[in-house]
Amino acid sequence: MAFAQRYQGKGTILWLEGCIQAAWAPHINALGAKLFQQLGYRVERMRAAHCCGAMAWHLSQFELARAQMKATLDACKPWLDQDNITIINVASGCMSHLKSYKNHFKHDSHYAALADRFSSLTRDPAEMFQPLANQLKPRNKKYRLAFQSPCTLQHGQGLSGVVEQLLRQVGHDLITVDEAYLCCGSSGTYSLLHPRIAAELGQKKVTNIQHHDPECIATANIGCQLHLAAKSRIPVYHYIQLIRAS
Repeated sequence: MAFAQRYQGKGTILWLEGCIQAAWAPHINALGAKLFQQLGYRVERMRAAHCCGAMAWHLSQFELARAQMKATLDACKPWLDQDNITIINVASGCMSHLKSYKNHFKHDSHYAALADRFSSLTRDPAEMFQPLANQLKPRNKKYRLAFQSPCTLQHGQGLSGVVEQLLRQVGHDLITVDEAYLCCGSSGTYSLLHPRIAAELGQKKVTNIQHHDPECIATANIGCQLHLAAKSRIPVYHYIQLIRAS
Protein backbone atom coordinates (compact mmCIF):
# COMPACT_ATOMS: atom_id res chain seq x y z
CA MET A 1 0.00 0.00 0.00
CA ALA A 2 2.96 2.32 -0.54
CA PHE A 3 0.98 4.31 -3.10
CA ALA A 4 -1.68 5.04 -0.45
CA GLN A 5 0.96 6.17 2.03
CA ARG A 6 2.39 8.54 -0.55
CA TYR A 7 -0.99 10.12 -1.26
CA GLN A 8 -0.96 13.71 -0.02
CA GLY A 9 -4.68 14.60 -0.31
CA LYS A 10 -7.26 14.73 2.45
CA GLY A 11 -7.22 10.96 2.84
CA THR A 12 -8.42 7.77 1.22
CA ILE A 13 -12.04 6.68 0.99
CA LEU A 14 -12.87 2.99 0.70
CA TRP A 15 -16.07 3.21 -1.33
CA LEU A 16 -18.37 0.22 -0.83
CA GLU A 17 -20.54 -0.26 -3.91
CA GLY A 18 -23.35 -2.16 -2.18
CA CYS A 19 -25.63 -4.62 -3.94
CA ILE A 20 -29.01 -2.98 -4.61
CA GLN A 21 -27.37 0.40 -5.15
CA ALA A 22 -24.84 -1.06 -7.59
CA ALA A 23 -27.55 -2.93 -9.50
CA TRP A 24 -30.28 -0.27 -9.68
CA ALA A 25 -28.43 3.03 -9.59
CA PRO A 26 -24.69 2.57 -10.23
CA HIS A 27 -24.54 6.11 -11.61
CA ILE A 28 -25.05 7.43 -8.07
CA ASN A 29 -22.01 5.48 -6.86
CA ALA A 30 -19.98 6.88 -9.74
CA LEU A 31 -21.22 10.40 -9.09
CA GLY A 32 -20.48 10.22 -5.37
CA ALA A 33 -16.99 8.83 -5.92
CA LYS A 34 -16.21 11.57 -8.46
CA LEU A 35 -17.50 14.23 -6.06
CA PHE A 36 -15.18 13.11 -3.26
CA GLN A 37 -12.26 13.02 -5.70
CA GLN A 38 -13.02 16.61 -6.67
CA LEU A 39 -13.03 17.50 -2.97
CA GLY A 40 -9.49 16.18 -2.60
CA TYR A 41 -9.88 12.54 -1.53
CA ARG A 42 -8.42 9.43 -3.06
CA VAL A 43 -11.32 7.04 -3.71
CA GLU A 44 -10.80 3.28 -3.87
CA ARG A 45 -13.96 1.57 -5.09
CA MET A 46 -14.05 -1.73 -3.20
CA ARG A 47 -15.66 -3.96 -5.81
CA ALA A 48 -14.51 -7.11 -3.96
CA ALA A 49 -16.87 -6.18 -1.10
CA HIS A 50 -20.42 -6.97 -2.16
CA CYS A 51 -23.46 -7.09 0.17
CA CYS A 52 -22.90 -5.60 3.62
CA GLY A 53 -25.08 -8.32 5.20
CA ALA A 54 -27.94 -6.10 6.32
CA MET A 55 -30.66 -7.84 4.30
CA ALA A 56 -29.69 -11.32 5.46
CA TRP A 57 -29.44 -10.14 9.07
CA HIS A 58 -32.93 -8.59 8.94
CA LEU A 59 -34.26 -11.92 7.62
CA SER A 60 -32.60 -13.78 10.55
CA GLN A 61 -30.23 -15.52 8.12
CA PHE A 62 -27.41 -14.92 10.55
CA GLU A 63 -24.83 -17.31 9.12
CA LEU A 64 -25.20 -15.81 5.64
CA ALA A 65 -25.04 -12.31 7.11
CA ARG A 66 -21.85 -13.11 9.02
CA ALA A 67 -20.29 -14.58 5.89
CA GLN A 68 -21.12 -11.41 3.94
CA MET A 69 -19.80 -9.19 6.73
CA LYS A 70 -16.57 -11.21 6.92
CA ALA A 71 -16.13 -10.87 3.15
CA THR A 72 -16.44 -7.08 3.50
CA LEU A 73 -13.96 -7.02 6.38
CA ASP A 74 -11.49 -9.23 4.48
CA ALA A 75 -11.72 -7.00 1.39
CA CYS A 76 -10.98 -3.87 3.42
CA LYS A 77 -8.40 -5.40 5.79
CA PRO A 78 -5.28 -4.49 3.74
CA TRP A 79 -6.22 -0.81 4.05
CA LEU A 80 -7.22 -0.61 7.69
CA ASP A 81 -3.74 -0.10 9.15
CA GLN A 82 -3.28 3.04 7.03
CA ASP A 83 -3.80 6.60 8.25
CA ASN A 84 -6.64 8.84 7.03
CA ILE A 85 -8.90 6.01 5.90
CA THR A 86 -12.68 6.48 5.74
CA ILE A 87 -15.22 3.80 4.80
CA ILE A 88 -18.33 4.98 2.96
CA ASN A 89 -21.45 3.58 1.35
CA VAL A 90 -23.93 5.90 -0.32
CA ALA A 91 -27.01 4.09 1.10
CA SER A 92 -27.93 5.06 4.66
CA GLY A 93 -29.37 1.57 5.23
CA CYS A 94 -26.00 -0.02 4.51
CA MET A 95 -24.18 2.64 6.52
CA SER A 96 -26.29 1.95 9.61
CA HIS A 97 -25.38 -1.74 9.40
CA LEU A 98 -21.70 -1.15 8.59
CA LYS A 99 -21.34 0.98 11.71
CA SER A 100 -22.64 -1.95 13.78
CA TYR A 101 -20.03 -4.50 12.65
CA LYS A 102 -18.15 -4.14 15.92
CA ASN A 103 -21.21 -5.36 17.81
CA HIS A 104 -21.60 -8.46 15.66
CA PHE A 105 -18.02 -9.66 16.13
CA LYS A 106 -17.12 -8.57 19.66
CA HIS A 107 -16.91 -12.22 20.80
CA ASP A 108 -15.09 -13.44 17.68
CA SER A 109 -11.39 -13.80 18.49
CA HIS A 110 -10.38 -13.57 14.82
CA TYR A 111 -12.56 -10.65 13.69
CA ALA A 112 -13.24 -8.60 16.85
CA ALA A 113 -10.33 -6.16 16.52
CA LEU A 114 -10.77 -5.87 12.75
CA ALA A 115 -14.51 -5.20 13.05
CA ASP A 116 -13.94 -2.63 15.78
CA ARG A 117 -11.39 -0.80 13.63
CA PHE A 118 -13.71 -1.04 10.61
CA SER A 119 -16.68 0.46 12.46
CA SER A 120 -14.56 3.26 13.87
CA LEU A 121 -13.66 4.32 10.31
CA THR A 122 -17.15 4.28 8.81
CA ARG A 123 -18.77 7.63 8.05
CA ASP A 124 -22.00 8.43 6.29
CA PRO A 125 -21.39 10.70 3.27
CA ALA A 126 -23.50 13.36 5.00
CA GLU A 127 -21.04 13.43 7.90
CA MET A 128 -18.20 13.97 5.44
CA PHE A 129 -20.00 16.68 3.47
CA GLN A 130 -21.08 18.64 6.55
CA PRO A 131 -17.75 20.46 7.12
CA LEU A 132 -17.22 20.86 3.35
CA ALA A 133 -20.48 22.65 2.54
CA ASN A 134 -18.64 25.80 1.46
CA GLN A 135 -17.04 23.74 -1.35
CA LEU A 136 -20.40 22.54 -2.67
CA LYS A 137 -23.20 24.04 -4.73
CA PRO A 138 -26.34 22.81 -6.55
CA ARG A 139 -25.54 20.38 -9.34
CA ASN A 140 -27.86 21.71 -12.02
CA LYS A 141 -30.19 24.24 -10.46
CA LYS A 142 -31.71 25.21 -7.15
CA TYR A 143 -34.85 23.24 -6.35
CA ARG A 144 -37.80 23.67 -4.06
CA LEU A 145 -37.63 20.18 -2.66
CA ALA A 146 -38.68 17.80 0.09
CA PHE A 147 -36.10 15.67 1.88
CA GLN A 148 -37.41 12.29 2.99
CA SER A 149 -35.10 11.28 5.81
CA PRO A 150 -34.73 7.48 5.88
CA CYS A 151 -35.23 5.71 9.21
CA THR A 152 -31.66 4.43 8.95
CA LEU A 153 -30.36 7.99 8.70
CA GLN A 154 -32.40 9.79 11.34
CA HIS A 155 -33.00 6.92 13.79
CA GLY A 156 -30.34 4.30 12.99
CA GLN A 157 -27.41 6.72 12.66
CA GLY A 158 -28.81 9.66 14.63
CA LEU A 159 -28.14 12.09 11.77
CA SER A 160 -31.51 13.81 11.73
CA GLY A 161 -31.30 17.25 10.12
CA VAL A 162 -27.76 16.87 8.75
CA VAL A 163 -28.67 16.39 5.07
CA GLU A 164 -31.43 18.98 5.32
CA GLN A 165 -28.92 21.55 6.58
CA LEU A 166 -26.48 20.62 3.81
CA LEU A 167 -29.11 21.02 1.08
CA ARG A 168 -30.07 24.42 2.45
CA GLN A 169 -26.43 25.49 2.64
CA VAL A 170 -25.90 24.73 -1.05
CA GLY A 171 -28.94 26.81 -1.98
CA HIS A 172 -31.96 24.51 -2.21
CA ASP A 173 -35.29 25.56 -0.71
CA LEU A 174 -36.60 22.80 1.57
CA ILE A 175 -40.25 22.43 2.41
CA THR A 176 -41.48 21.03 5.71
CA VAL A 177 -42.35 17.32 5.49
CA ASP A 178 -45.39 16.40 7.58
CA GLU A 179 -44.81 13.42 9.91
CA ALA A 180 -41.17 13.28 8.82
CA TYR A 181 -40.39 10.73 11.51
CA LEU A 182 -42.55 8.07 9.82
CA CYS A 183 -41.09 5.23 7.74
CA CYS A 184 -41.76 5.40 3.99
CA GLY A 185 -42.61 1.69 4.00
CA SER A 186 -39.57 0.35 2.15
CA SER A 187 -37.72 -0.73 5.30
CA GLY A 188 -35.30 -3.27 3.84
CA THR A 189 -37.33 -6.37 2.97
CA TYR A 190 -40.56 -5.03 4.50
CA SER A 191 -41.92 -3.89 1.14
CA LEU A 192 -41.55 -7.47 -0.12
CA LEU A 193 -42.80 -9.35 2.94
CA HIS A 194 -45.58 -6.93 3.92
CA PRO A 195 -46.50 -5.23 0.63
CA ARG A 196 -49.93 -3.95 1.69
CA ILE A 197 -48.70 -2.09 4.77
CA ALA A 198 -45.57 -0.95 2.93
CA ALA A 199 -47.71 0.46 0.11
CA GLU A 200 -49.95 2.30 2.59
CA LEU A 201 -46.95 3.86 4.33
CA GLY A 202 -45.39 4.82 1.00
CA GLN A 203 -48.56 6.45 -0.26
CA LYS A 204 -48.99 8.33 3.03
CA LYS A 205 -45.42 9.61 2.79
CA VAL A 206 -45.82 10.73 -0.85
CA THR A 207 -49.18 12.38 -0.12
CA ASN A 208 -47.69 14.30 2.82
CA ILE A 209 -44.82 15.49 0.62
CA GLN A 210 -46.77 16.35 -2.53
CA HIS A 211 -49.32 18.30 -0.49
CA HIS A 212 -46.71 21.07 -0.33
CA ASP A 213 -46.04 20.93 -4.10
CA PRO A 214 -42.22 20.54 -4.22
CA GLU A 215 -40.39 20.17 -7.53
CA CYS A 216 -38.68 16.96 -6.46
CA ILE A 217 -37.97 14.64 -3.54
CA ALA A 218 -34.51 13.88 -2.19
CA THR A 219 -33.56 10.95 0.03
CA ALA A 220 -30.45 9.13 1.25
CA ASN A 221 -31.22 5.46 0.69
CA ILE A 222 -31.75 3.40 -2.45
CA GLY A 223 -34.63 1.40 -0.93
CA CYS A 224 -36.53 4.59 -0.06
CA GLN A 225 -35.74 6.09 -3.45
CA LEU A 226 -37.14 3.15 -5.40
CA HIS A 227 -40.16 2.75 -3.12
CA LEU A 228 -41.14 6.42 -3.32
CA ALA A 229 -40.43 6.74 -7.05
CA ALA A 230 -43.04 4.05 -7.76
CA LYS A 231 -45.72 6.24 -6.17
CA SER A 232 -44.57 9.80 -6.80
CA ARG A 233 -45.59 12.05 -9.69
CA ILE A 234 -42.39 14.12 -9.18
CA PRO A 235 -38.76 12.91 -9.51
CA VAL A 236 -37.05 11.22 -6.55
CA TYR A 237 -33.27 11.71 -6.27
CA HIS A 238 -30.48 10.70 -3.98
CA TYR A 239 -29.32 13.97 -2.45
CA ILE A 240 -25.83 13.41 -3.86
CA GLN A 241 -27.40 13.94 -7.30
CA LEU A 242 -28.30 17.48 -6.21
CA ILE A 243 -24.84 18.72 -5.18
CA ARG A 244 -21.48 19.14 -6.88
CA ALA A 245 -18.06 20.52 -6.04
CA SER A 246 -17.59 24.22 -6.67
